[in-house]
Parts: sequence; structure tokens; C-alpha cells
Amino acid sequence: MKEETGTVRQIPKEIAKARKKWEQQVFGLRTIHALLGMLAITSSLLVAANWGPYGIPIQRLAFIAALSVSLLSALDIGSKANRMRRAWRRLNVAIIKFEEKVISVDELIKAYEDAEEMIGDVKELRNTKDLSKE
Repeated sequence: MKEETGTVRQIPKEIAKARKKWEQQVFGLRTIHALLGMLAITSSLLVAANWGPYGIPIQRLAFIAALSVSLLSALDIGSKANRMRRAWRRLNVAIIKFEEKVISVDELIKAYEDAEEMIGDVKELRNTKDLSKE
């Protein structure tokens, strides 16, 4: 229920810091993802064409391509960036609702917890049992 207007509600400092940090991290992850992808594609094409510009050995280009693809796959950077962006959006909506006095601070904290859970770890295994319930 909406409270009376007139006073500005202060967002908890940790939540405000998290929102800003997540936005910066999404930009960084997207940038790294794009750079590694372009590096992998360019290196692979140069290897396929058997052409090493500026005297770069083909073997080095093959290594760069393999390393780039491996990092993209192992770290799952694109998926991590997507999860972080979704979490940022959810938290941002909750902050707007909090500032407009539509939700309480407890509901804002719950939205923050849910967003943190949404981000998860670097790479998660899908369809695994929760071992803590055994």
C-alpha cells in the first residue's frame, strides 16, 4: 500500500552500491564477451586462410583462436552478463517501487536477495540435485 508522499526514502547503501556495481560489471562482461568473440572469429579466419598478417605465425593465431573460444565457453561470460542484467533490472524496479513508497524496505531487501540469487556463480551446472537437502 502506498504511504503518504512528501518524504524521500533512503535506499540502503549496500543496495545502492550493488546496483551501480552490477551495471558496471554488465558493461565489462559484455565488452569482454564481444572482444573474445571477435578475436576468436578473426584468428580462426586468418588460420583458415593460412595468412598471418604482420608476420604473425599461423600457429600463434590458432592458439589465440582456441584460447578465446575456450575462455568464452569455460567462463560462460554471455550467460553471466545476461543473468546480471536481469538481476539489475529486477533490483532497479524494486528500488523505483521503494522510492515511490509502493513497497517496504523488507520487500526491497528481499528483491535484492532474489537478484543476487539470479546472478549465481561463474558457471552453474543445470539439472543437478540440491545436495543440502540430502
